Amino acid sequence: MKYILVYIGSLEDYNFFKRFHASIVNDGMKLLFLHNKISLALRCLSTGITSVLVRRKIINSNDQIISFDLHTMRDVVAKELTLEEAQILSESVQSTFVKLLKTKNIVSVFVMNGGSIPTKSIAEICKRENKSILYFELGNISGKMFVDNVGVNAQSSLYQSIDILFDYPVPMDKYEQWKRNYISQKLSKSTIFKSIRIPNILFVLDLIGFYFFNIPANGEKSIRKKIIYFIRSKSAQFKYDSYNIYKNKYIFLPLQLTNDTQLLLNSSINNYDAIKIAHDVALSMNVDLVVNIHPLEKDPDTLTMIDKLRKEYKFYVVDSNTMELIQKCIKVYTINSTTGLEAIICGKDVIFLGKSFYPKLKGELLKNYILSYLVNIDYYSNESIDANTLQLLFQRAGIVNQKSYS
Repeated sequence: MKYILVYIGSLEDYNFFKRFHASIVNDGMKLLFLHNKISLALRCLSTGITSVLVRRKIINSNDQIISFDLHTMRDVVAKELTLEEAQILSESVQSTFVKLLKTKNIVSVFVMNGGSIPTKSIAEICKRENKSILYFELGNISGKMFVDNVGVNAQSSLYQSIDILFDYPVPMDKYEQWKRNYISQKLSKSTIFKSIRIPNILFVLDLIGFYFFNIPANGEKSIRKKIIYFIRSKSAQFKYDSYNIYKNKYIFLPLQLTNDTQLLLNSSINNYDAIKIAHDVALSMNVDLVVNIHPLEKDPDTLTMIDKLRKEYKFYVVDSNTMELIQKCIKVYTINSTTGLEAIICGKDVIFLGKSFYPKLKGELLKNYILSYLVNIDYYSNESIDANTLQLLFQRAGIVNQKSYS
């Protein structure tokens, strides 16, 4: 039997990748979830998906553990794990994954983002063993996913060579029609952001596993801290400014989510640095600075700091329709956001402050990226991934149609 192995680090990962189950089974294979949470083991059991629980390992010289810089991993940068915990998690994941490679016919590996310690650990083993791997990420365009066999964002194949997009041609008239519809849709209503995070009501079981069943942790382990943060984030309020975008000239700065990988891993500056940079430019041009906080931002410390900077630098914070803000501004500054990509679509002058391949999306490459390279998968849907999409992913992973060879 052939397997597609997926590392799932959260309930969100589970809900997304379980949608591949039916198509993978119909293709003559099985889906295999690797994880380190009891709550996910129970969910896999309820849906009939094979899963393997990572346990803490005692490593010896025969395990051939691959070392990499843990300081740069999201889990450590976000202070979710100490370096010691990160090392234990990496070694345990690597050891478990290597044993699975020896005992099961794994034809490819799917991971979300690739910026966490478990997914990076798996990716390093795949590189050493010449094993196919695909990285998934939200595509910054509704209903589309970014899928790459090298990585995502600044670690992707497109960041290394944007010319890859010439191999994904799209007729210009098709793109122009899509562009008109997209902009019209974005202008017709306020953008509704869906939260990626889903409350895990079985979190206590994971804590029991971390503390009593020798399972390596991969996140905050304190119930007290979680409850305090939840209460603070729910009670956090922010007063937005009234600003007339039709009568005033302004630079537009959309902010990243505080815990966004783009901010933590792909940028040498943070939201506060971006505000100061954009403020200085706006001041030199004698125009206003208009800032948009990400709709999903709930971190109370972040909101407090933005309000403090607003009083110091005299900029405006609005929650208006982002497409309108883009169209009426004279320039956009961003770290690396959906709004930055939308500004390019609108033909606006955009300055990216973080590591991004978006500035290279000009003309033909832009249309090819949006309508051909991005994969038509809606992350927020509950629908199963169809057979045609699965085959497209297999092609991108560099593996043949598996049904014919199982």
